[in-house]
Amino acid sequence: MFLTAVDTGTSEDRSRTAAFERWALTSSAVAVRVRGDEAPELVVDRMMASVSLVAVNTAGALIDGRTCRVGLRSSIFGGRYSRDGVLLTMTSETPDAPVELFPSLLYAWLSWWRQRDRARHAPQAPPPPRRDSADINDFAGEVAAWIERAAEVNRSRPAPKANVPLPPERLDLIEDGHRYTVHLRDFELTTWPDLPPAPDRGL
Repeated sequence: MFLTAVDTGTSEDRSRTAAFERWALTSSAVAVRVRGDEAPELVVDRMMASVSLVAVNTAGALIDGRTCRVGLRSSIFGGRYSRDGVLLTMTSETPDAPVELFPSLLYAWLSWWRQRDRARHAPQAPPPPRRDSADINDFAGEVAAWIERAAEVNRSRPAPKANVPLPPERLDLIEDGHRYTVHLRDFELTTWPDLPPAPDRGL
């Protein structure tokens, strides 16, 4: 469904940083290693507010081989990003888990949650007609009426919610046939700064 951009480097390497930002242009989830004594929350803030990472909905600061501090925007559907979200810590029960995929795990959970929530609250469209009649004109009329009814149902769908759903306290990550249990804790609702305006490139 999406790519994950990961920068696990600990040195200030401009070429590595540029490559990471290129990958992140098509990534909904990114992860970077925390450098030195930098606070993980500041790493997440930097990625969430970066004009180069405008596709990012989930950003993770890799603390060690088991722990990642992750920020999640509340809105991942529609054309505009929400400034609101949740900050949390994801920790594996075992030290050999692919911690760089924790942001992707959280993003996948939110995608599932949104689809389930939308299906639960949305009115159901009528089933399409079956062609039981030999008369093509009768069938065409039934199809036209069905399209009209389906369009009306679609217009009455509620708008996506902008609230922040809190993830569960545990998620399972399956990678290469292995199951890793990941615990979620230290939930904190937060608001990130607005993204800087895109530069005017002219005509």
